[in-house]
Amino acid sequence: MHFNRLISFLTGYLVILIRGAHLEKIINLMATSGLYVWDIRRLEPQTLEVKIRAHGFKRLREMIHRTGLHAMIVSKRGWPFIWRDINRRKIFLLGAVAFTSVLFYLSSFVFFINVDGFTGHEKERLLNALARKGLKPGVTRRQILERKNLIEREIMVDTPNAVWLGITIRGIVAEIKVVKRKNTPHLIKACDIVAGRSGVITKLITIRGIPVVKEGDSVARGDLLISGSIWYNDPQANNLISREVPANGIVEARVWYDLNVSEPKIVWRPEFLPSVRREYKLRWGPKLWTLFGWGEKKDGNYSLIRQRKRIFQGRNPIAIVELIKDNWQEVNWRRVRLSDSEVRKAAVRSINEKIRDFGLQKHVSKAMAWREEDNFLKLMVTLETTQDIATVKLRPERGGKEHHEIIE
Repeated sequence: MHFNRLISFLTGYLVILIRGAHLEKIINLMATSGLYVWDIRRLEPQTLEVKIRAHGFKRLREMIHRTGLHAMIVSKRGWPFIWRDINRRKIFLLGAVAFTSVLFYLSSFVFFINVDGFTGHEKERLLNALARKGLKPGVTRRQILERKNLIEREIMVDTPNAVWLGITIRGIVAEIKVVKRKNTPHLIKACDIVAGRSGVITKLITIRGIPVVKEGDSVARGDLLISGSIWYNDPQANNLISREVPANGIVEARVWYDLNVSEPKIVWRPEFLPSVRREYKLRWGPKLWTLFGWGEKKDGNYSLIRQRKRIFQGRNPIAIVELIKDNWQEVNWRRVRLSDSEVRKAAVRSINEKIRDFGLQKHVSKAMAWREEDNFLKLMVTLETTQDIATVKLRPERGGKEHHEIIE
């Protein structure tokens, strides 16, 4: 069937309306004639719509005259008719070809550069260094791909704050992924790297110190990851000597966050009443005057909507002049029991806000669970993500205490 439709599109087909009585005669004639006809629909008792290939219309017209019916071509479809319309509008064809050529030509350039890993002045310095090496908006993708490895090595030399840098070309965008160097605090003579959160290690890069874990190990918060004690052999004393150094490195791990929210099933909603009080006021600096107003404001609950129109704004914010419109509308609070779908939607919105607040939008997986608690519905979500869990643990000085500090 799809093959016949494809052939019909390539050869061209017609949509025809046939009107008259005894439409069954024309249907029987078409069925026995061998014509390929499809999508036969009866629109009205005496109106029939059919689709037929263009080269079979002559035979169909003879059948229509024989049965005394009337036919009208509604539309002509398929590639021959499309090509005919294009030939009639050659300017449009040239414009389409020119637009496609320009679009294809522009797609060979890099117009945007995104940096992930650096912010502020570090990002600006990195962009300037990339521009000096030839990676800047307007350069061709071919030039970048030919020198990609060389640019990465040269930028690493010029950017001491980066441990790793990679360039990826996606269409007209050059994505720069940078892993920032994690420096230990200044004036630290010795420290260890411990886990700031429980998880499963996925990447371990040791900059200084001795690693005591490997990729795939499960660690708990506070476990030692990179030791600040380096052992080496003293050839003179022929024994092992320990030297304490400030450990440093990058330890990424799969970690899990448990988030939960509780949404009430019963809420209080305002019901606005016709009673409205409007007031216009003028504020000049710290002073406020009521100009005029109408409506009555009785004792009860009111909702205030304030609109401001600034007239003058001087250098001093205290000297501001503005016109204020206050709408006081009386409200009654109604006790409403929400439906199960409304409570679930509110819980999902609240949990999404928490995910944004914790910066966990790029989580790998998410598991959700619901639980009823009296007049509340509790949503519990477990998120899996990957993050750097390296934390500096200062070694105690003589007579001192241990300190913990997160690597920035």
